[in-house]
Amino acid sequence: MNVDNRKDIVLLLLYASGYSKGVNEPVEGVTRLQKLLFLLDKEYEISKLVPNYFNFVAFDYGPFDEVVFSDIEALVNYGLVERIKERKVTEEDLAEKRFLKDYFYEGEEEESDESQEQTGVDLFRLTSKGEEISKQLFESLKAETKEAFCKLKKRFNQRSLTSLIKYVYSHYPDYAKYSKLEY
Repeated sequence: MNVDNRKDIVLLLLYASGYSKGVNEPVEGVTRLQKLLFLLDKEYEISKLVPNYFNFVAFDYGPFDEVVFSDIEALVNYGLVERIKERKVTEEDLAEKRFLKDYFYEGEEEESDESQEQTGVDLFRLTSKGEEISKQLFESLKAETKEAFCKLKKRFNQRSLTSLIKYVYSHYPDYAKYSKLEY
């Protein structure tokens, strides 16, 4: 099985072992997913694996590509990824929700803070079908590429979102120039 598109990269990222040392460690929130995919290329040149890798641009919360949303949604619809609502809500989660509302739902009625807090944040992880496919994709990779996915996930997936964003902004300041956040 060959890695040949962006969705495969998302599957591989979700499959890779992280800090927990187990495969299929969930990724918490779409902002984190964006930053991890960005760092995969900037720090490990993963874009060389597939044509038409994500095209990240500087945006409100750092590097952003709206295609990440459609790709993760497609993977959920294919039954390869599950989206789980986590009830734990932090200020970072509320900032992410405000960002998503600003970007995708401009002009819609404002939600109360209480309903925002009940919403929580999305966790993304592979379904059993997704894990099976991702395992085959992962096994087809060269050892150094497998290591890159695992190393990145271990380094960044368990960091707080604030710490992750600070890292991205400090190492890639051109992508922070339009940010609504100041670090």
